[in-house]
Amino acid sequence: MTCILLAAALSACGGEAPAPSPTAENGIRAKSAQEILDTARANAAEQSSVHIKGTSSCPLGKFFTDMRLTKDGQGTGTARFSGTVLNIVTTPTSLYVKADLTFWSGLTTPAKAATIGDKWVSLAPATNPCLANLGSFNAVTTAYLNFPGVPVKENSVAVFGEPAQLVAIPPDVGIWVSARGPELPIQVDETSTDTHIAMGEWSAPVTVEVPAPGDTIDGAQFKN
Repeated sequence: MTCILLAAALSACGGEAPAPSPTAENGIRAKSAQEILDTARANAAEQSSVHIKGTSSCPLGKFFTDMRLTKDGQGTGTARFSGTVLNIVTTPTSLYVKADLTFWSGLTTPAKAATIGDKWVSLAPATNPCLANLGSFNAVTTAYLNFPGVPVKENSVAVFGEPAQLVAIPPDVGIWVSARGPELPIQVDETSTDTHIAMGEWSAPVTVEVPAPGDTIDGAQFKN
C-alpha cells in the first residue's frame, strides 16, 4: 500500500484560523469505515455524472483513461493503450471508437483496417466490455467502489489538496472520500493492479456528441 501511505502524508499547513462553514469538514472522520464507504457509495449512485481520470487495466491491457460519464448511460473521452489513443463515445446502446491504423490493424486485416481512415467505428458493447465499461457510469462506480473485504480507517488528512478520509480494504485497496461537502469518492487505488483512478466533478454538466451516421462505420464488417 505504498501509494496509499504516501497519499496519507499529504496535509495542509496548520496554524490557520478555522474555515467558514461552507468549507468546514463534514463530520466524516467520526464515522466508522463501513459507514463512510456505504455513504460514499450511496452518494455516488445519486449523482448525475462523474469525471474519471487515471490508470487501470482490463483484458485489452493496461490503460490510462480520461472520461466524463453520465448516469443515463452516455460517456465521452479517451483511453490510451500502449501509446495508442482511443477516442470513445458511449450511449445506452452503442459504443463508438476512433483510433489510428495501428489499433485497427491488431483487430482486423490490414486491408480492412486501411479503409477506416478517420471515421468512428460502431462496436457492439457486449463484445467489447473493456471499452464499453470505461464509458459507463454504472460500470465504473461498481468496479471501483465495490471491492470485497472489510474496510478500515487509516490516518489521513488530504489527497490532491482536498480534505479526505482514507478507507483501506486490505490488502492493497484505498478509497479516499471527501471530508468537505458531500461525502463522495475522490481517489481509488489498488496497487496490485496499478489502478489509480481519480473521481471528481460529480454531477457536472457533460456534453456527449454522438458521431453522425456519415462519420460512422459498422464494426461488424471488420471481423476477421
